[in-house]
Amino acid sequence: MQWPVWNWLKAQFAHRVAERAQQGIMKIRPSISITKRLSGLFALMTFLLLTTIGCSLYLALVHKLEMRDQTELLRRVRVVREYLHNLKTDNDLQDMNRRWENALTSGRRTVHLVLADETGKILFQSTKVCPDGPTLLKRVVQESITPNSSWIWSPNDDQSLRLVAVWGRMGPEDDGRRILIGLALSTEETQQILQESALLLLLMVVMGTVVAAGLGYWVARRGLAPVASITLAAQKITANHLNRRLPAREVPKEFYELGKAFNGMLARLDEAFQKQSDLSSDLAHELRTPINSLMLQAQVALSQVRTADEYQEVLDCAVEEYQNLSRMIEEMLFLARADNAEAVLQKETLDLRAEAECVNEFYQVLVEDRGLSVEVAGQAVIEADKGLLRRALGNLVANAIQHTPAGGSIQIKITQTGEKAATLTIVNPGEGIAEEHLPRIFDRFYRIDKIRTPGQCGTGLGLAIVRSIMHLHGGDIQVSSIPGEETQFVLTFPAAT
Repeated sequence: MQWPVWNWLKAQFAHRVAERAQQGIMKIRPSISITKRLSGLFALMTFLLLTTIGCSLYLALVHKLEMRDQTELLRRVRVVREYLHNLKTDNDLQDMNRRWENALTSGRRTVHLVLADETGKILFQSTKVCPDGPTLLKRVVQESITPNSSWIWSPNDDQSLRLVAVWGRMGPEDDGRRILIGLALSTEETQQILQESALLLLLMVVMGTVVAAGLGYWVARRGLAPVASITLAAQKITANHLNRRLPAREVPKEFYELGKAFNGMLARLDEAFQKQSDLSSDLAHELRTPINSLMLQAQVALSQVRTADEYQEVLDCAVEEYQNLSRMIEEMLFLARADNAEAVLQKETLDLRAEAECVNEFYQVLVEDRGLSVEVAGQAVIEADKGLLRRALGNLVANAIQHTPAGGSIQIKITQTGEKAATLTIVNPGEGIAEEHLPRIFDRFYRIDKIRTPGQCGTGLGLAIVRSIMHLHGGDIQVSSIPGEETQFVLTFPAAT
């Protein structure tokens, strides 16, 4: 069941979150610091360790004191049995308290004695705190067996005794009268020792935990001090100082990979910013030239009255410049979409040789005009976007035609390297490319200086478009050149996925 109020509250909350996100004021709340986490974990581990040790010591002390009391009682059992062997009648029991007062005393602790017959009738009782006969009969063991256990008996809430009950015989004969012997020892001293020990152990656990937390905090801060220096170094890195890097020597081993990745990210950002700056500069330069030309032509045409043919010539030149600008803008938009992964590939199985021959046929008129020849060799099948593939091949073929001297031959070599994977190599003779230009040959608007001559067409984006198309297909393009001999472009198409 949907409640209208609940739906309204959810809608208001979502609207508020969206509004704050749009305003850019959503704040990231930092979680608990690593220092506090480490000190907390260190304190928790210390608490658990000390608690375990304390409980073990306490239980060992309990067992030790129980065994001490039980041993004391068993020793008194042997004394009482020996005394009973020397008695003959019940009247002799009346002297028990006077004669055994010192014998039944253990330091500050008094051993209480009670004697009873087989029916549970009390024959002798040293003090009034001893249990009655029936209570002893429930726990008594045979006379020939030395008791190996004892139990706790509480006459009231304020007092508890450790008891042992065993049979003995009056007289020297083995068939003498059976006497029930009950010995009791107060546990007050034992309980006091255990309470003091428990309090001491608890105090040690608490103090140890507090000290461990403090030491853990100090150790964590000392251990994470390099992180603070890294943070300080990172705060100094701004858009104007992307060439700075984190100090590798100050990065701890545990954070080395993180620091290495961060420095790598800074290097990529620095490179991207540099390329963006170069692109902006080149774009401004490329746009300024045709715009200045258009402005100059218009100003010259308007400086005096012209004939219709003269105006026609000015308009023809303007249209040509507009076409160059339109082509440049279109290519820039394509590169922007490719960089942002907005280009949607419509892959299909293609015959790479047939596509190369189709592009060759398109440029056949230009090839014949320049006295060139194009040879296509090899066979391969790939999966690619037909339109983008032809555009990439067209740019490379046009570039090869432009830089091949008259009478030269352009070679297109195709090799199948795997299932729907192939390489295509375009080789053209000519002046070649100097080695210092090869790393930047695919950059946007980058053209070799000696190619920047009047009358040469092109925007300097053709090879950049080819590289973007190959990257969209998951492939790559490589260039090599021998100055004065030939230039070679190699397209690598990966296997279909």
